[in-house]
Amino acid sequence: MVQGGERCFPERRAIMESMGPLYRALRQRYGHSVELRVVDPRNLVSLLPILWRDARRHHVGLLDTLRTLFQISVTTTVVNGRILSRGHWPSVEHVVAQLEGTAGAHP
Repeated sequence: MVQGGERCFPERRAIMESMGPLYRALRQRYGHSVELRVVDPRNLVSLLPILWRDARRHHVGLLDTLRTLFQISVTTTVVNGRILSRGHWPSVEHVVAQLEGTAGAHP
């Protein structure tokens, strides 16, 4: 939305744009073989079913799923139902290691 020639939420836009290189690198590496979702944490209608499905698919317990839900912020990266990083975008290598099972998740 533009209001008086300026974006309504420039800080959110800046955060989204800073996530772009990570998104593009993962899409380039994996194509459509991985599911990449960008969801505003305020959008619970989208977020809840995604987290629930991923938690079930990847055998994440209810307590860990709730912890993930309540700790999500705008700059949170969730991989397979668990928080991988929070407060910053992780490196591509860190996400790849998690996806390929060669590293543990550390928020």
